Amino acid sequence: MSDFFKSFNKSLSQRQRATWLIGSKLVDPQSDLDQRDWDECAKRLTFAINTARDQIRGETPFYMIHGWDPRSTRSR
Repeated sequence: MSDFFKSFNKSLSQRQRATWLIGSKLVDPQSDLDQRDWDECAKRLTFAINTARDQIRGETPFYMIHGWDPRSTRSR
């Protein structure tokens, strides 16, 4: 910490504490950094966004564009 901030903190009667962030705790340990199935993730994400109901209008983005709700293979 620079001398300026040290004196600034001292004038405010504050102490500077170091905060060490552990990267492994910030990153999901289940995440695969070399993920190769982005196309499958993108399909699921697009479906999730398109089928999420808007709080104001009560409709999905897909319905507002196409005029009908999409069906998933699980909704049969």
